[in-house]
Amino acid sequence: MTPPASQDALHHEDSAVQRDAVYVDHGEAYGNLGEEAMILNALARIETFLHPRVIYITHAAGKPLPTGDNPRVRDTPSPFRAFRNATNRLHSAFQKWNWIPLLRLLLPKDNDVFYWQLAVFLDRWFPAWLDLRKQADVREFLCALDDCRVYYHVGMSGLNEFWEPGLVYKGWVLRQARRRVDLVVLSSQGLGPVTRPSARREMKGLLEHVDVVSLRDKTYGAKLLAELAVPRVRSEVVFDEAFSFPAASPETAEAWLAQSGLSPDEDFVALHYRETDYTMVATDSVVRLGKILKVARTETRFKFLFVPMSYAEHSGVDFVLGKKLAGYLGNPDWFCVLPECRDVSILKAVVGQARFSMGMSYHINVFSLTQGHPGLILYTGGYYGLKSDELISFYGPPSVALDLDQTTPDQIQNAIREITANYESHCQHIAAVNDEMRRINDWTLEEIRRRLRIGGAPGKCPP
Repeated sequence: MTPPASQDALHHEDSAVQRDAVYVDHGEAYGNLGEEAMILNALARIETFLHPRVIYITHAAGKPLPTGDNPRVRDTPSPFRAFRNATNRLHSAFQKWNWIPLLRLLLPKDNDVFYWQLAVFLDRWFPAWLDLRKQADVREFLCALDDCRVYYHVGMSGLNEFWEPGLVYKGWVLRQARRRVDLVVLSSQGLGPVTRPSARREMKGLLEHVDVVSLRDKTYGAKLLAELAVPRVRSEVVFDEAFSFPAASPETAEAWLAQSGLSPDEDFVALHYRETDYTMVATDSVVRLGKILKVARTETRFKFLFVPMSYAEHSGVDFVLGKKLAGYLGNPDWFCVLPECRDVSILKAVVGQARFSMGMSYHINVFSLTQGHPGLILYTGGYYGLKSDELISFYGPPSVALDLDQTTPDQIQNAIREITANYESHCQHIAAVNDEMRRINDWTLEEIRRRLRIGGAPGKCPP
């Protein structure tokens, strides 16, 4: 059942008719081609389904931002830096009073969450004390929201417990959106893991500002929403935002494969890993991957193509890791590295030519599976573990997600053997799953159209 309309919306229906812009937020996700596929596909689908006059998109200064060739897209400064600076000022101010014994006992020493929560409290009840609203980035962000009917969050939102200040900050952002737009939407989200009581409280609080949540996880997100019991939210499992992102032509893919040293008639596996795996334990990725590849090579005579997915410091530069790995292996003719490519459609097309995908990146496996080929995910840590298990749960065997910290070389070899046996029938099964996914993948945009009473069929936006 559809929840009642928001009671704290600030605009009447007459003014809402004039506000036809959409605000797209992507949670400060930069330098990762999987995230860019989600953002670009979201922009295209919003254009097709909603026909907005303007699409505002969050942009931190100096960071890359994919906008495609859409003339309606306008970048808007992110309020994140101003908000973080406010928390730093609070932290410094309170530390000046640390000489008072009682305050020294009461104030947290290493708990950043306290200061982020304090910033939210002051901004809501004593905004003049925090002075956040006078910052230029925040003013422009709020002004853009005032022009919008829809706030649409896609891509990495950090809605998990690994960085709890991120939950606090996102709650603040969603509150600003709730007070200014007609619909607050979280699209194709991978929620969690969220197990700590404090993180669950923050998650519940931010979801209370949301109208629509679509999920890319098959089971975890829906279960979490049910446990948190947020009555406003309407949700549906729709798979990933990049599911329908279009790939470049096969001819374009073949040209890039040729640059890698692969000919069109050679079978290969699309391989990915990154040096930053977001775990607390540092490992030597080159040595670990080298051992895995030697095992994989004994099982199949396919070539292996290292496909870079990240190109910025946050997740590391994958191309550099690929070249290191080639050197460690002795630069064999069966191991190739794809030249760094910033065009996501080309990257997806290249992965679509592979027999199957193998490695860490969530989206290299999405690109493989959504084009009808199996995926062998090799993950580390709880964050990637949940994402990987939930992705594979849509498709089932022979695609599989393996924890590298718990997996033996023999298990990896057996997984490859399962994928290559009866390969054509496996691909037919994956294609059937994709057909079912296609039926529901546009639910988020259709729900927005229904709620905003946008008539007519989706189509190309008029000039």
